[in-house]
Amino acid sequence: MQQLNQAPPVLPFDDSRTAFVAEFARELGRAGRGQPEIEALAFWMRRSEIKRLQARYLEAARQGIVRVPRGTVFHIPPANVDTIFMYSWVLSMLMGNRNIVRLSRRSTPQVELIIKTFNRVLESHKDVATTTSIVSYGHEEEITREISMGTAAINLPSASSTTRTGSTSKAVHQPGC
Repeated sequence: MQQLNQAPPVLPFDDSRTAFVAEFARELGRAGRGQPEIEALAFWMRRSEIKRLQARYLEAARQGIVRVPRGTVFHIPPANVDTIFMYSWVLSMLMGNRNIVRLSRRSTPQVELIIKTFNRVLESHKDVATTTSIVSYGHEEEITREISMGTAAINLPSASSTTRTGSTSKAVHQPGC
């Protein structure tokens, strides 16, 4: 978590981030053919949609509405919609935030496909990787509290399990991994 919090700030709609989303959308669209939820996510993340979001951001700035990164955002998405965590993460990441996403331990084939594709594309986008941590753990309030307070000692190797205060946590993606 310390490495994540030390990542430098990034301007909203930084070119490296929009390039990552466009590449991820292409790869996810290919990998998720025939799966409506994944196809919808990939379609929403396509380059033209990101450019439209960026244009809306710039128009708001011209009107005096200033939106800036908030720092580190902790996402706890509901587990009943397989793709919702990515919508939240993409918007926050494009705004220049560092992100921690907590996924349910109950995974689905769709979530596994998203994470597998995400990690593969992330390999060539280290600037995005250093500002993103996706973890999976049960409903352990202590871990959630520590992450929320910025005191969590999450330092797990990618895609491995470890025992921590009697609970099992899984790093899906950790910065620098």
